[in-house]
Amino acid sequence: MAKKTSVRRTVVMPDRHWPVHDKPANTCVFKACDLIRPYRVVDLGDFGECDSVSDYTWKHKRKPDFEWIRPAIDAEIVGLNGYLDYQDKRFKAAGVKEIVYLEGNHEERFDRLVERDPTLADVCNPMGTIGYGWSDILCLDKRGYTYLPYGQVYRIGKLRLYHGNFYGGVHHSKAHLLKMGVSVLYAHWHDVQQYSICHEDGAKSAWAIGCLKSLKPEDNDWLGGRPKNWAHAFAIVDEHDNGEFGVTVVWVINGRCVVDGVLIDGNKQTIKI
Repeated sequence: MAKKTSVRRTVVMPDRHWPVHDKPANTCVFKACDLIRPYRVVDLGDFGECDSVSDYTWKHKRKPDFEWIRPAIDAEIVGLNGYLDYQDKRFKAAGVKEIVYLEGNHEERFDRLVERDPTLADVCNPMGTIGYGWSDILCLDKRGYTYLPYGQVYRIGKLRLYHGNFYGGVHHSKAHLLKMGVSVLYAHWHDVQQYSICHEDGAKSAWAIGCLKSLKPEDNDWLGGRPKNWAHAFAIVDEHDNGEFGVTVVWVINGRCVVDGVLIDGNKQTIKI
């Protein structure tokens, strides 16, 4: 008889950019977890917009001192944690055993804040933890998350996952695969792409899995109204015990998606945060 293999499922979430996340699309992910009960969830980063500490917020202006903008920063920190508290409850109810957080470029804004003023590493933030770095303000240690700083790569068997900032361009999935030489799954660019190639040691692919951010023009005014090829999606990775894996990109269309043949409607009983 053929040897049985075990398969562990991972749900992978791309850029959400709270508080301009798309609530129905995010609800689809939570409901998908309720359905398939994955072993692990991986957040690819840009969970938060982080406008309060963004240099772009003060474009053409002198950025104020920390104490002047601290109320806005602290309010954003409290909101981000409120969303994670809700998320943690949903994932716990779905039986998720491990949550991996891969920092994105938006979250790095908090790390740069501390780089510019190292004294903030010793300041108590509104969550009662010490420091204003990204992992500090989200209490990731306390939450039990596996945390990787910006640019670091996580592995599921033969698949690499990271935020997606290494390579860009119109054909960024092709650029990732040719330059990294391994199968990789990432976000950052907000669109869905896949490129495949076969070497002597086997086939490899690169997947960009879109975003879960609002696509409304008013939530992306920095684009100046120009058209964009963004799409709502997330991924399910099936990991075999020999390191092989399968990737399913789940498209979310108008707040609805199909997982394992089941229609999930994120417009019903959507998240409140």
